[in-house]
Amino acid sequence: MISAPDLEAPRSRLADWLEICAVFSPHGAGQATISGLYRKSGDEDHFFEPDEDGEILDVEIVNRDLEDISDRIAEEIGTRATTLGDDYPFVVSHRPFHLKLKREFNDLSSPSCVYLFLLMMSGAGDKVFVHPAEIDSLVRKGRTLFHACASVGVAGLLRSAETVWFGFPRNDRSGFLQALQNLCERIGCGKAKERIPPGFPEKPKDDEIDIVGWRAYRGRRSGNLIVLCQAATGLNWTDKSILTQIDVFKEWFDVKPYAKATGAIAIPFPAYHEICECPEDGFDVAMHNGIDRAQSRLGVLIDRLRIVEAVQSINGEEAQSANIDGIEKLPELKQWVSDAIAAIKNAA
Repeated sequence: MISAPDLEAPRSRLADWLEICAVFSPHGAGQATISGLYRKSGDEDHFFEPDEDGEILDVEIVNRDLEDISDRIAEEIGTRATTLGDDYPFVVSHRPFHLKLKREFNDLSSPSCVYLFLLMMSGAGDKVFVHPAEIDSLVRKGRTLFHACASVGVAGLLRSAETVWFGFPRNDRSGFLQALQNLCERIGCGKAKERIPPGFPEKPKDDEIDIVGWRAYRGRRSGNLIVLCQAATGLNWTDKSILTQIDVFKEWFDVKPYAKATGAIAIPFPAYHEICECPEDGFDVAMHNGIDRAQSRLGVLIDRLRIVEAVQSINGEEAQSANIDGIEKLPELKQWVSDAIAAIKNAA
């Protein structure tokens, strides 16, 4: 049902694996799960092989390595739980380290369900599930639904923001040129081209722009803070920089709705998902440097934790929610998670 990860994988991937194990086990997952993985990953005869004096010294090495791995995973889980508070969907206990879903799935809060959706989408990308073909159609649907998460994430980034789901397929099924004009009308300024100019893409879908967000003011005129965001769920997300598209996208307008814009990318995993340990300087240093480099190339990183935090901040605020495209799709994420869990269990 769930494939075993490489124990040398980054802590974020290992923490995802343990959380997914906890989703599929009625008893949760924790120290015993990690120990079982460790034992299966090596040569047990070697672990307990006596040295030339007949003493079994490798047991200490095994225990120390296992403790290091467990500590890294527990630290990452602790960071997630602290960041999200009551909306982290798992109960975390210590001595021994263990996590379990907080309550029955149907009783989880909206931010908790969004977290599980992002976790499962991340797991699919990381090939955590043994029978991925069984959920291929769900993953394709999940990629479209992720636009809703990206839209909410941009709204959370800007605060009191409006967002437009511009990525194809659009919520309103509008064509590209009509979607450009609709965007201008929502922002309150700008005028889209009425036809595709020679030399431009003949059949554009979204020109690599998935979400447009802006800080809304009462006086609807030019000069807004604009964010152009790309939604990326695959392992190739680091190749999807939107920064080069910011000026290119403006060429679709006769009257441009922005002079400058900020680029962003929304992802279903933590921004440091690929960053490995650095025993010499510490993980925090490696994480800081890795995120800085990624942000320089890709724009603002709106990751899993930031998306869930955004859902927390706008949950129940009807006045703000009305201006966020895709927020009405959040209940569908809960059904998606339920369907994905059932499909994976049936495939086992």
